[in-house]
Amino acid sequence: MDSKINTAIRDKVVSMLNEGKHEAYVHEVSGQNTVVNDLAVIFCYYGIDEARFDSTVKAFELFKQYKAIPAEIIVVESQYDEADIQVKKITEDAGFKYMFIKRKQNSEGLYIREALMNAGVRATSA
Repeated sequence: MDSKINTAIRDKVVSMLNEGKHEAYVHEVSGQNTVVNDLAVIFCYYGIDEARFDSTVKAFELFKQYKAIPAEIIVVESQYDEADIQVKKITEDAGFKYMFIKRKQNSEGLYIREALMNAGVRATSA
């Protein structure tokens, strides 16, 4: 996908966010699947919750349907115990990269999403 299209997509999304619109933006791509070379998507996952797991499965299914494919999709999961890992298998089955970070007991109550995002960003090559 050429940089003019990428810039136009970014400008449209930024404009929507600045206007307070937070609905999903869908950019239609015709023809074959196109890899967007300068785009990576990072999912952060933590906690043991059936609703969270179900929504992650749905998100993965949606991403596999897109014609504009991010260069990388990385899932960063954090749990207190490796026995509680929830999404490794479905991540690998989807063909996405998987990272696990063991959560420390003293992190209870802390907002960890930013830390997981940072770990995902460091793992990207996009």
